[in-house]
Amino acid sequence: MRILIVSDSHGRIAPALRKARELGELSLLLHLGDHGEDGKQMAQALKIPCRCIQGNCDLGSGLPEEMRLPLPGNGWLMACHGHRYGVKYTLDRLFYRAMEQDVKVALFGHTHRRYLQWEGGILLLNPGSCAQPADGACSMALLDVDRDHFEARHIFLEEIPGGE
Repeated sequence: MRILIVSDSHGRIAPALRKARELGELSLLLHLGDHGEDGKQMAQALKIPCRCIQGNCDLGSGLPEEMRLPLPGNGWLMACHGHRYGVKYTLDRLFYRAMEQDVKVALFGHTHRRYLQWEGGILLLNPGSCAQPADGACSMALLDVDRDHFEARHIFLEEIPGGE
């Protein structure tokens, strides 16, 4: 299973969509909020299923604030935007929520900064922003999962922020 993880697109999906088409077969797109509807548009163009989370810019959208999804043979992942856990200041609340949910992967956005780190046996992953990065490079993430292990990496977009 190959999961494309996108966050904080803020209505700008063309560069992310172009890069996604270069990645080969994808199983699922997860959009972690702030224009979560962009995830649905991307998934429709890529002809793959999509799950979207409500970000702080998606209030009233009806999207869930958080979800827990099964990983093939590898437990569960948790997806949220992160604003309700104060991720701009610390990842402690997110980490403890991931422990409560008994997940192996906790996905979050909101900061517009890439993050990929193991903490206490849980992979904490922020794909960064595919449109308005706070760390200088537009990005997404790819999570490859099989029954025995999973691997995550960031995917960098070549386009200059604000270019589309």
